[in-house]
Amino acid sequence: MKILHTIGSLSKGGAEKQCRLLIDHHAEIGHEIGVLYFYDNHDIIKNPKVKYYQINRGNRLGILQLFLQIRIIICEFKPDIIHNWLPEIITIPATIISKYYRIPSISSQRRVLQRNKDFFDRIRDFFILINHLIADKVICNFDFSIESKFTKKIIELKGGRYIQNGFELDSPMEKNDFSFLENKAIKLLFVGRLVVQKNIDLLLKSVQYLKSSGYKVQLVIFGEGKLEKELKDFSFQLGLNKDEVHFAGYIQNWHDYVCNFDLFVFPTNAEGMPNVLIEAMNSKIATIANNIPEISSIFNHSEDIHLVKNINYHNLAESIEYVHLNSGYKSSLIRNAYNRVKEFTVECMANKFLDSYHDLIKSKINHS
Repeated sequence: MKILHTIGSLSKGGAEKQCRLLIDHHAEIGHEIGVLYFYDNHDIIKNPKVKYYQINRGNRLGILQLFLQIRIIICEFKPDIIHNWLPEIITIPATIISKYYRIPSISSQRRVLQRNKDFFDRIRDFFILINHLIADKVICNFDFSIESKFTKKIIELKGGRYIQNGFELDSPMEKNDFSFLENKAIKLLFVGRLVVQKNIDLLLKSVQYLKSSGYKVQLVIFGEGKLEKELKDFSFQLGLNKDEVHFAGYIQNWHDYVCNFDLFVFPTNAEGMPNVLIEAMNSKIATIANNIPEISSIFNHSEDIHLVKNINYHNLAESIEYVHLNSGYKSSLIRNAYNRVKEFTVECMANKFLDSYHDLIKSKINHS
């Protein structure tokens, strides 16, 4: 089978990592894989069995040029199916062109819609739904029954399917140190994009609250995003110094630093299937997260994760304090979560996607 994936970047986010895992697995078992993308600005090793097509995004007025580039690549690669990931500036043109050439296409949804506080994310939600309506099938990495009635109706209309993410759970991890971290401190880790939906400002307030309660707390944030300067300024306004809140930037191998920390804290307001949370659990660290359906539908509070209900900075701070002080509870969370995430294998995910590809191609042939 010839499968063409469209995605904005080859690295950085959770969708990009899932795309790489999927194409590497499918290429390894003999399928012909192509990837159409904009950026590869971080060092990654490209799979020699995969064809990579980098296109120029250009400016907003260059949309016709973008369409032309995508059309040329689709005509050259001649895929049996097109799997569109994100962002919509690349997936919508690819879906429209696939419709013209009668190539079956899949639209991916990687997070719950209509729950974002950021205006521009809400605009993106609209375009995601537009892409769903044009595509032949929608695949989500979370149980879309938790979506709003309108969004759920569109997903169901397009034969929506829920396929959980897969992970390389047996990959070896190094042990890298952060010299400024102190033994007596409560050492917290956050990993993710620096955007509104992640609630990082709330986490910063929790650190400040714990500090005012007499605790020594150190938070390291791995990630980058449009709120970086704003969050750094906010941290300074809260009276937190660089040893108390350290912005480490984007680091692909953040797992190698997990051994330095006591807790992984993830106060996000909206997700799909939270990659970093599962990767943290696999790295044997206790996790605290916001009690949202995307997380509570996968993990159980007080068994493999500690979920914060009615999240605010005070409740989050109390949860951090509680898990930190109860070593037996924390050890139980680590052990149960590590066993739980072993279910999320790359092979399982890849096989389910192949089933969907075959079904969609067969359906297209039958309706021709």
